[in-house]
Amino acid sequence: DKDALKFPKNLEDLRRLNAILSVYINQHFGNVYVTFFITYVYLQSFSVPGSMWLSILGGALFNFWTALFTVSLCSAIGSCVAFIISGSLGSVAVMRLIGDRISKWNEQLVQHKQHMLNYMIVLRVAPLPPNWTVNLGAPHLNVPISAFFWGTFIGVAGPSFIHVQAGAALDRLSSSDELKLFTPINVACLVAVGVVALIPVFIRKRYEV
Repeated sequence: DKDALKFPKNLEDLRRLNAILSVYINQHFGNVYVTFFITYVYLQSFSVPGSMWLSILGGALFNFWTALFTVSLCSAIGSCVAFIISGSLGSVAVMRLIGDRISKWNEQLVQHKQHMLNYMIVLRVAPLPPNWTVNLGAPHLNVPISAFFWGTFIGVAGPSFIHVQAGAALDRLSSSDELKLFTPINVACLVAVGVVALIPVFIRKRYEV
């Protein structure tokens, strides 16, 4: 089985990995869960592609709510690791890479510091900018790490809900079926999450709270 124990990059890799781990998880749940947890945090910490496939795998292996909580928590922890690395060790490299974007964002955020949690939630729900850009840029925008953590934890729950739900149905798919993640209903739900997150911002602006 060793050739299949790798980061899944497509649906076929995911099927093989799920088939193997489904055999081991009954007797070695702790080992599988801890390995999944550490691997997910690693991918998020160093912006390695593949976290979406792991989210789907989590939905196939674990109870739905366990998988959703784990994926959200791992995303928040891993993003905070990237946040700390960028803020303490990678300042020069980050400014060279996305310095222009950070300058523009900083101008826009100066007047909205009190809404940082809401904006973080929306950024995590939205497909753009990429998560790695948010992770690296946030410490240079003076985003509090508490708002960054909770904004990530809550914000990724929406997309993760879709991925975990797809994973829960993985065993019922035939080899010719494809995973349909972003259906019109799923997209509408993500948009709704973003709108709800921004409602407090609109209320504060309207009544100058």
